[in-house]
Amino acid sequence: MIAKPAPVASPAAPTPTTILLADNSAKARTLLANLLTNRLGCEAVLEAANGVEAWQIIEHRKVDAIITNRRLPKMSGLELLVKLRESEAFAKLPVLMIMNSSDDEAVLKAVHLGISDFLVKPFTPHDFVVKYRRLLLNEERRGLPRQQVTAVRSKITLVDKAIGALAGTAINLSMSGLLAKMQFSRNLAVYDKVDLRIQFFIGEAEDLSKTIQAQVVRVEWNLKLQERNTAYYAFAFNVERPDQKKFLEKVIHHLKATLPPVIK
Repeated sequence: MIAKPAPVASPAAPTPTTILLADNSAKARTLLANLLTNRLGCEAVLEAANGVEAWQIIEHRKVDAIITNRRLPKMSGLELLVKLRESEAFAKLPVLMIMNSSDDEAVLKAVHLGISDFLVKPFTPHDFVVKYRRLLLNEERRGLPRQQVTAVRSKITLVDKAIGALAGTAINLSMSGLLAKMQFSRNLAVYDKVDLRIQFFIGEAEDLSKTIQAQVVRVEWNLKLQERNTAYYAFAFNVERPDQKKFLEKVIHHLKATLPPVIK
């Protein structure tokens, strides 16, 4: 374990956290641990040289996020991700996976398994810092109160020249984002920016609808056999636009009137 007292962090750095760093290269662990403690203000970095060690640490120590190499001995990064997502206690733990540039199939598998984000080698210290901060930012977004969309009919439509037309329904909604079950597409990936047509049918005559700029922040494969052609897509909104903010506030106001909030 590497822990340094009173780390100096910039004002934009995330709140001090405990990170699990899993990599079979001692050199790589040292370099990344130094970035995490000295530049990003992490309170502590717990190190594991293989997937089995990583899992043992997770079971016995509280960690806020995991950074793991895909190619770990004894238990690979993908196998570790499977165990995490199948565990009720650790299913939502944010995971940043380090991949090789040739790992296209592994990236797709990781997305299906619910990876939070991935970083492709070779990368610079700046690339790592950006990915880490984005990982923590996305986790903060997920922690905001969301409104369930169960008693209100909804329709989510994405139309893109490169991706094609995808349709689905809303699961829950907040001012910062939307979780939707939609048709799965191999062409829609994490951090893609898209335009979403969002429709909520509040009453017989009232249709709240708007096209909103959004970014894909998470993709989870639907494991139900009868629904294998669908996936759960988490979208983040740019709420700095007044028109989008006003629309979301109006929709959430209607949802709050009839539906209980989901606190994640």
